[in-house]
Amino acid sequence: MQNDVLRAGPLSRTVLVAFWLCSAVHLALVAADVGPMDSLTKALLMPLLAAWVLARRGPRPLVAALLLSWGGDVALEIDGLFLAGWPCSPGRTSVT
Repeated sequence: MQNDVLRAGPLSRTVLVAFWLCSAVHLALVAADVGPMDSLTKALLMPLLAAWVLARRGPRPLVAALLLSWGGDVALEIDGLFLAGWPCSPGRTSVT
């Protein structure tokens, strides 16, 4: 499977590298306890992963689940939107 990922098209590889870089930066920011910047990287993770699935012509329900996860992540990071982000979790579970 690893070789299959590496042999993917250039768009797929680029998006996957961007996802891994964003993940590494996000983990470093969380470890350093840098408040607002880790929210930005957290908000980029799910759309990058969804873009990779689309580039690989993956299943559309997985893309929908990732985008619902993204909606929940963003809503939970913004004060006052907790209740708006809360339904995204069962929503993403029901589409997969």
